[in-house]
Parts: sequence; structure tokens; C-alpha cells
Amino acid sequence: MLTKIYYISFVLISTYLFSYPIHSADLNGLKIVFGSCLHQDKPSPILAQITREKPDYFFLLGDTIYLDSLEPEEKRVAYQKQFQNIQFRQLTKQTKIRAIWDDHDYGINDSGGEYEKKFESRNLFLEFFGKLQPKHIQPGTKNEEGIFFSEEVLWKGKRIQFIFLDTRYFRSPLRRSFWSYFSGKKQYVADDSKDKSMLGDEQWEWLSSEMKKKVDFRILVSGIQVISQTQPFEKWENFSAERIRLLNLIQTNNPQNTILISGDRHIAEIYQYPMTGDFKLTEVTSSSLNLPLPFLSLDYDSEFKLGEGYPDVNYGVLEIDFKDGVLNWNASIRSLEGKKVMDVSK
Repeated sequence: MLTKIYYISFVLISTYLFSYPIHSADLNGLKIVFGSCLHQDKPSPILAQITREKPDYFFLLGDTIYLDSLEPEEKRVAYQKQFQNIQFRQLTKQTKIRAIWDDHDYGINDSGGEYEKKFESRNLFLEFFGKLQPKHIQPGTKNEEGIFFSEEVLWKGKRIQFIFLDTRYFRSPLRRSFWSYFSGKKQYVADDSKDKSMLGDEQWEWLSSEMKKKVDFRILVSGIQVISQTQPFEKWENFSAERIRLLNLIQTNNPQNTILISGDRHIAEIYQYPMTGDFKLTEVTSSSLNLPLPFLSLDYDSEFKLGEGYPDVNYGVLEIDFKDGVLNWNASIRSLEGKKVMDVSK
């Protein structure tokens, strides 16, 4: 009897020690805004629109600056300019910020684990974004490699988990397509080699442990797309065995309460991937915040994609509520003016 009491007490104490209570601006729901690809030298009126949304969180999904360089210190001026942006400062004062990097704030275009000064780049990223995040978030490995992290929050008695993956620091080299050497565009083909990794051994071990935690809702953040297989740019399918491994990990750990969000693509898209029974895993990609690429063909058909992509500047909104003990959510892509241009719900 005493053992049972001690066990129950331990579970309750652990829940409140490692899950942090939050209070949403809207008493009826929790609002998370997310986006990617924010150039420090471009106008960013979309940040003012996001501020008007009064989100509880703003997730930056990578490419928080644009200054491709193999010398991390050269990126400092870009970070300084971004953090001096009045609209950026107003947003960071109003809402909680969580951020991960992608290639342009990490190193150079499409760079991965081969980048020799990635540790120095990590320190610079955390010098700026680390101060916007609470001290209980300790990104990366015990040896301070990478910037992946997780966080659990309590909202209306429900445990919500954020998992931010680092798809740069440990990533193996990509396999370029034959024609990309002639076109001048970096495009890639699937590589099913067993020795290729997207996350590295230590991050995979950490992720497996995080996915086993009992939570009511899980938001899994990847800088690059997970479900997409057809677009020829960066994506998890470039290491097809790694993509299958991730989807299997999701499927065996309460996939019904999981949503994927991603960035990178300079286009907004929604995907749904069939899993157990009639359930389909949803991924919402939001890109870009202020750097559209109208001169490039970016919209590729896929059996998993819902409708056409949205190529103009955009941001994503994830709204969560619990009614009668049941989780409900709506994820949408919104235009510069805040208009819904696509959405999906559970």
C-alpha cells in the first residue's frame, strides 16, 4: 500500500516538476503561430500581423536569418539586424518564442553535419535565441552538440509536448541528382543507405525516449518536410530509411495526438499520411514569412498533399482546445492580411 502511495506521489510530482503551467491569452483555447524563412534585410510586415493574432507561442522553424557563410561570426550582423527590427522586438516582447535553425542560419545552403564550424555556429545561434527561451530548456546533447530540445507544458490540466528536431548538425551528406549538376539547382534523390542519418545516434535515442512520454498532445517540429516525397529539394525522403524510421516511431507512440509542422520550402502546404486504421497524420508546412520565390516552380503534386500549395508570404496558426476531455485542434495557413487560405482540423 505504501509503495503504491509513493508511486502515485512520484508521478504527480514529476508531472508538475517537468511540465510548466501556462495561461493562454484566450481562455477557451491555446494558440501557437509558426513560420520560417525570415530575411533580416527584407520588410517584415507579417510580424505585425502575427502580433495582432496575440499568440501564446511563436515557433520559428528555421532560416531565422539569411547570411550564408562558413565563418559563423560573419552571421552576427544578420542576427543583430533581425533582433533590432521593431516588429520582431514587439512580437518577442508579447509572446513566448521557441526557435530551431535550418541551413541559412546554421551554415550555408543545404549544409549538414560536414560543416566544420557548426559548434561555433551553435553558440552564436543560442547567444541570440537562447535568451528568448526559458532556462529549463537545455538544447542539444550533454556535450553541447546540436540544438534539439523538448518542452512539456500544462494547460487546463492537459500535458502538451513540443519536440524541436535538429536536422542539420548531425545530418549525413545528401546525394545530388544527376541533372542538378547541369541545371545549377541543388536537387536531390533518395538515398536508402543504412549508414546515412538525419539526426545522429544520440538525437535518435533522445527522440525515442521523448516519444514514449505520456502526453495529451504532441507537436513535432522539423525544419524540413517529413511526409513529402516528390519535391526534389531537401526533405526526410532524401534518407528514405530515416523517414520510415521516424514515421514508425510516431505510429507506435499515440499518433492520433501528434501533429507535424515544418518550414524551409518557400511555399505553404498541408499533407496527410495514412497510419493506423482510418487515421491520417497531418503535417503543416509554413514558408516563407517574407521571402517568397515566385520565379521558382515549388508546387509538386503528391498523393498525400491536400490541394495546391500557397506561394505567397504566410504564417501558420495551430489552435488547440479541450472540450469535455476531448482534444480538438485546427491548423491553418494565413496570408499577410491574416486571411485563412487553407486549413485542416481534428
